[in-house]
Amino acid sequence: STSPGVNWLLNNTSANALQYVDARDSDARTGNSMNATNNCFNSGNDKNWNFGGAGILRTWTGGSDTRWANAQNWDTSIPFQPQDSALIPAGMPRMPALTGSIQISSLTINSGASVTLTGYNLTLSSFTHGGNLVLVGTETISMQPTSLSGSSVTYNSAGSSIVMSSWTYRNLVINGPGGFFAVSGGSLTVNENLTLTA
Repeated sequence: STSPGVNWLLNNTSANALQYVDARDSDARTGNSMNATNNCFNSGNDKNWNFGGAGILRTWTGGSDTRWANAQNWDTSIPFQPQDSALIPAGMPRMPALTGSIQISSLTINSGASVTLTGYNLTLSSFTHGGNLVLVGTETISMQPTSLSGSSVTYNSAGSSIVMSSWTYRNLVINGPGGFFAVSGGSLTVNENLTLTA
């Protein structure tokens, strides 16, 4: 943009690896992410651009629906990049649910907030859990969370076989009439409360 703060629109419809670009005020949210891979510079206010390096913190707002992948549900209104971190605060109108497997740098679920994996995998390098994590039990999560006091993990089953992680839980809720729950990896440790409902 030649006028600072005034966005210009870009609709990228294909894969890309940009070189030698200096971008400012570009709004590329209507298309695929712009991947600035070699000698590129972010002059600011760019939306749906990936300049690599350290990611940014994205905060869930739940303004549109519950879909994690919907960029309009995040404060930045742009899709996630693998180096980005996610913060899920309490009090939002809707809480996130995965609609596909994701890879991010870190995830923080605050007390009073929740994330539902709905059977999809979560790959990350840091995980702080203070709210409620909802699983069906078939997901792969790349690391055990740091579970804060009062946090809970809920396993839901509608008759499917559920294999529970051998994590150390603060609060564990197991739901599911007719569900089969098996503990993987040995014993199960719950430091606060265990709730079983059918």
